[in-house]
Amino acid sequence: MSKIAVTLDILERHNHIIGDIPRGVKIYEGGGVEFMEPEPDYYVARVPHKKGTTKTVSVTFTQDGLDIEHSHCDCSWRSGGNPVCRHVTAAILAIQGGIVEAEDIPDSQRSISTASSGGCVTTLSAKLSFYIPQARSLKNKRMVARSIMDKARHMFNASVAEVATQDIHQTLTLGVAVVSGEYAHARKMMDELVRFMEENTDAELVNVEEQ
Repeated sequence: MSKIAVTLDILERHNHIIGDIPRGVKIYEGGGVEFMEPEPDYYVARVPHKKGTTKTVSVTFTQDGLDIEHSHCDCSWRSGGNPVCRHVTAAILAIQGGIVEAEDIPDSQRSISTASSGGCVTTLSAKLSFYIPQARSLKNKRMVARSIMDKARHMFNASVAEVATQDIHQTLTLGVAVVSGEYAHARKMMDELVRFMEENTDAELVNVEEQ
């Protein structure tokens, strides 16, 4: 793997909470982030939190070292998801030794990024069908739909929308889509998104149809 060089702009693309990236920078600048590398290309860090506590972060990077392949933090609001929080931000800065500016990245490393992705963007989409046995009206259905769509959008960098069966109160059909510069990353995002939606709704997931 190339040298880790993730810019703040890249971190912002993965973040869903306004102001969390600057908070992560402050945590890093305050010191105290400890990280280990238990196996090649897989990092685990302990990041200072409140009142002497810490958060545990794990992160892997794309082959070119310019982006995040997967991250996890035991923040309560992030449970089950993959966005970048302040603790992940602080950990990444500790791993790479500080803030990296785009102009500091060597052209040779950028060429690795272009070659590995083939200059393409991978988009994966799927149609998810849910059964809502407790729904007695379209209003009940809309409450369930709004809840799971809001949760999915908050936790993942994904598009989610109701795409069919709008007039059937016990059937919910959602279309979801994820985008990444690497197929493997997009595949992992889609798998995690579907699993998260299945586990975080009162509706029963009855079918997944990849487009």
